[in-house]
Amino acid sequence: MKKSLPGYLIAATVLFLAMLLATAPAGLASWLVQRNFGSTVALEQAEGGLWAGRAKALHVMLSGNPVVIPDLTWRVRWGPLFKGEIALEITYGAGGKPSVGTVLMGWNQAGIENVNAVLPAQLLPEMMPVMRKAFSGGELTLRSKKLARNDGEFSGAAELVWANVGSALSPVNPLGDYRFQITGDKQRVLIRAETLRGALHFAGNGEWSTKEGLRFTGSANAEPSRRAELEPVLNLFGAEGKNGIHVISFRSGGKG
Repeated sequence: MKKSLPGYLIAATVLFLAMLLATAPAGLASWLVQRNFGSTVALEQAEGGLWAGRAKALHVMLSGNPVVIPDLTWRVRWGPLFKGEIALEITYGAGGKPSVGTVLMGWNQAGIENVNAVLPAQLLPEMMPVMRKAFSGGELTLRSKKLARNDGEFSGAAELVWANVGSALSPVNPLGDYRFQITGDKQRVLIRAETLRGALHFAGNGEWSTKEGLRFTGSANAEPSRRAELEPVLNLFGAEGKNGIHVISFRSGGKG
């Protein structure tokens, strides 16, 4: 069966774009990052090509605080290009077990898949402001088979584990380990938080959407023997209620 003219045009366009990706220098990646993110995100010493390359580090500015992701490499997969999608395989981190994952991009869609990555611990407090004052440090790990947004609808799931969390407000160190289950549910993303271990217990449920922003409700309390030491942290969540439980309720962002 002969291809129609539109079919040939689409195939030729995909091939042309693939050739551009294959031959474009890594410097173009730096330019694209700067063009889209300004001074917020920057690649350091990028080399190779846009199709496959590496950089000494990726620098991200969060509320004036620099975050450095070292030894970044990337590679574009061929297959998804023929469906009008881009799948960017990313690896970073020197020594030990590197962080890996794939970033998905396409017409009216974006997402991640096959992710097992250690993230800068500052990222989670930036997304949930109440945590910015209460918690600090620790190790943040993201795992996901797939979490994506397609035509405005979210699907898939991810797990964030924040281990060995500390606080400048308390001598208790670490406060604990916490897990955040993230689930795509059509126009919204559901969030469930729980404590895995530790003297400070934190749990709750929330959701995020483009229209409503982030909404979260939950509770925090301390083991009785450590309550006095953890009081400055707990008071950031709200006034103490029955049985020493502090009720958490906040929202931020959104267009509604």
